[in-house]
Amino acid sequence: MTINPSTGAAEKAAVLLTAEDKARAREVEAVEAVRLPVLRKSGAVELLPPGYDEESKIFSLAGAVIDDDMDGKAGADFLLGLFAGFPFAVEGAAGDSRSRGNALAVQLGVFCRRILPKQRQSFVYNTHRRRKDSEPSGAADILMHMALAPTCGKLIIEELAGNQFAGASGLSMVSNEHYSLTSGEGLKLEADPYGSHVVIDIFEGWRGAAPVEDVEVTLAWLATDDGKGQLLSAMWAVVKTWMEAGQPRPSYDVTSTAPTTAAAVGGMVEMVLPEARPFTARTYDTGVYDMEKGLRLALAGVAPESGGDLTFRENELSALLRSAGCLGFISGACCDLPTGLRHARPVEVRVGGRLFEFAHDTRKNYTLKEVLSVGAGLE
Repeated sequence: MTINPSTGAAEKAAVLLTAEDKARAREVEAVEAVRLPVLRKSGAVELLPPGYDEESKIFSLAGAVIDDDMDGKAGADFLLGLFAGFPFAVEGAAGDSRSRGNALAVQLGVFCRRILPKQRQSFVYNTHRRRKDSEPSGAADILMHMALAPTCGKLIIEELAGNQFAGASGLSMVSNEHYSLTSGEGLKLEADPYGSHVVIDIFEGWRGAAPVEDVEVTLAWLATDDGKGQLLSAMWAVVKTWMEAGQPRPSYDVTSTAPTTAAAVGGMVEMVLPEARPFTARTYDTGVYDMEKGLRLALAGVAPESGGDLTFRENELSALLRSAGCLGFISGACCDLPTGLRHARPVEVRVGGRLFEFAHDTRKNYTLKEVLSVGAGLE
C-alpha cells in the first residue's frame, strides 16, 4: 500500500490501523495530571486509578501519591493548619472568616471538578498592597498555587492592567464552565447581587511562609510531589467524609451563579470550617478606595481644630478611627490598623474652606497637613 506524503496524520492513521487495531482503540475524554475523585454510575465516588479508566474515559497520570487511609479530621486539621498563617479578612463579632472559607472552597472545587456540575465560579483574591519584586511570593499567589498547582500542574500568573474587574458598566451573565482566578491590589469590585464572582479578601501584607509543623507553604514546597501528595490526601479525606455523611448542604443560603456547585462545595467547607460562610455576600468594603473614604470621615472631625499640621503615631490613628466608628468600616471587626492603610497613597481631606493632605512616612508617622484654602464642602 502506498501513502501519499501529503496525506494528513488522521488519514494516515486510518489507513495504517487494521480493523483489530481500531477495535482496541479507546476514546479518551480527558487526561489528568493526578488522580481525581470521579462519580460512578452506581452513585459511588472513587479516586480514578492510574492510567485509563473505562467508565469515565479519563486517563490519569500516576502523579503524587495520595494517602487513601487519611481520615476526615486529619485532612481538615492539615488544611486548617495551611490556612492558619494567611491574613484573611475577618467578619462578624464571632471572628467568622468568609474569605478563608472561600479560599478553601476554590481549592476543594478544583479538586472535585469531576464530580460537580459543569457550572463554575469566578474567584477574586483582593489584597491591599502590591508586592515588590524583591519580596517573597504574595499571599494571593501562594493561595492560587495551592488551589491549582496540585491538580493542574504548572501555574503561570499574568498581570492585567488597571484595577477594574468584571467590567466597568455592568455584569455579563454567561455560563461559566471553567474556574477563573484573579488577584489584585485594592480591586474596585462592582455590586454583585448574583454572586458571579467570589471575593477572598487578604488584608495584611504577606510576611513569609506559614509554618505547618515541619512544612512551609512556599511555591517550592507546592511544586514537590510530597507537597502535592499531602494536599491531595487531605482534600480526598474531606471529600470522603462529606460523601459518607450524605453530602450535606450548607446550613445557610448561598449566593452564586452556580448554586448547585456552590451548595456542594459549601457543604464540604462547613464540615471543616463551621464558622465560615463561603458563597455569601461581603459584609463590608475592603478596597483602598474605601479606606480613603473612611479616613476622610474620621479626619474630618479633627481637621477644623488642627490649626495647621497634626501628627499621629500608628496607635493614635487607630484610636481615632475606632472612636469615629471607621475602623470596622476600613478593616473588619477584629483587625487593628490594616497594613494596606500604611501603603495607601496620600488622601486629601476637604473641610469647609480648608484642604488637608493626610500622608505617612517610613517611621509610621501620620501627618494631617493643611495645604490650601478651597471652596466649602467635604468630599
